Amino acid sequence: MRVDVDPEKSFFLAIARRDGVLSFLAHDHSILAKKWTAAVCRGDKQAQIKVRIETNSLVIDTPDALAKGQVESKISSSDRNSLQEKIMSPRFLNAAEFPQITFESKSVEKRGASQWLAKGTLDLHGIQRPVSVLIRQEGRQIYGDFSIKQSDFGIEPESIAGVVKVRDELEIRFILAIKSTGAECL
Repeated sequence: MRVDVDPEKSFFLAIARRDGVLSFLAHDHSILAKKWTAAVCRGDKQAQIKVRIETNSLVIDTPDALAKGQVESKISSSDRNSLQEKIMSPRFLNAAEFPQITFESKSVEKRGASQWLAKGTLDLHGIQRPVSVLIRQEGRQIYGDFSIKQSDFGIEPESIAGVVKVRDELEIRFILAIKSTGAECL
């Protein structure tokens, strides 16, 4: 059965944490996807998840991104604009060359009454890597989280002389609000 998702009540985001000796001078960052699609199918014996995010729709440290990521930041709008340009640049996400980020599950294993482990392939920055996503459902919401290393996808985390830097590990979180179910999967 297909699970329809309400995009108005759903989101995908990444959290980049600060690191280094002088990390207290830096900020954590929350990056929110504004344009994405998610297809979720589940049955008695099989489930499948497909996600497609438009890379250029990612926004960093907007009030909405910070609230959804539960990240505090007092970054100025000019610094935020500069960071936005930087993360889209060839050095980082290279949105011009890699316009989409995708995930497609290969298997989904039931782990409890309302928990599953989705194993699949994440395609980011032109590199495909296997990832495992812990998913849980509470009522009409599906929650998921997992971590990735930027360096696994050819992205070198930002560093200023090694004393203020962004951790290699990114926290990825999502909430999918179920709008309806019942239609057959294609």
